[in-house]
Amino acid sequence: MIKKVYFFVVVILMTVCLVTGCANTDKPRDQQVQETIRSFIQALNNNDLPKAQSFLAEESLAVAMPVTRLGKAIRENLRIMDVTNIQGSDFIIADVTLEALDLYQIMSRATLEYFWTSGASEMNLEMIQTDEALAKIYDTILNEEDASNLPRRTVLGIFTLVNEKGIYKILLDESLQNVLNGNLLEAAEKIQQILKREKE
Repeated sequence: MIKKVYFFVVVILMTVCLVTGCANTDKPRDQQVQETIRSFIQALNNNDLPKAQSFLAEESLAVAMPVTRLGKAIRENLRIMDVTNIQGSDFIIADVTLEALDLYQIMSRATLEYFWTSGASEMNLEMIQTDEALAKIYDTILNEEDASNLPRRTVLGIFTLVNEKGIYKILLDESLQNVLNGNLLEAAEKIQQILKREKE
C-alpha cells in the first residue's frame, strides 16, 4: 500500500513539473537570469524573432525584424562577454557587457563611398534604412569582410527582468533596444554632425 501511494505521489510531482516548469524555477536565480539573457541574444544572432520574443515580458517592446543587411549584421554579431551585478528577486537588474559592431566606423566608410559614387551631400537615418545605393555599399562592405575582421566595440546593456509565473522574462525598453540595435541612431547623428561642420 505504501509503495502504491509513493508511486502516485511521484507521478503527480512529475506531472506538475512538466506543466509548470518547476525544473527551471528550482535553478538558482543568477543561473536562470544568465540563461534567459544568453538564450535571448542567441535567438537574435539566429534572427529567430518568435524565439527571441518568447524571452520577453508581456509589457516589453516587440522585437523588430531587421530591414537591411546592416540591421541583420548588427544582430548576428552581438556577443555576450559578461553578465554581472545581478540584483533583485521578482524585479531583476543585470549589467551585461556586449561586444557589438562599431557602427560609427562602418557607417563612416559607407558614407564616404556613398558620397564619392552618388554626389549626395547629406545623410540621415531614413536614407540609411531606405536608400538602395547605400544599401548596396553596406552589402559590399559586410560581404567582403570576414565577420571576425569587422570593427567592434564593447557596450554595456542594462537588462531588466521580471518574474512572470516563476520564470524570469526580459523587459525590453527603448534604452536596451537601442543598445541591441548597435546605437544606430547615435552613429548616424555623429556622422551628420561631422558633415554639418565640414559644410560650415
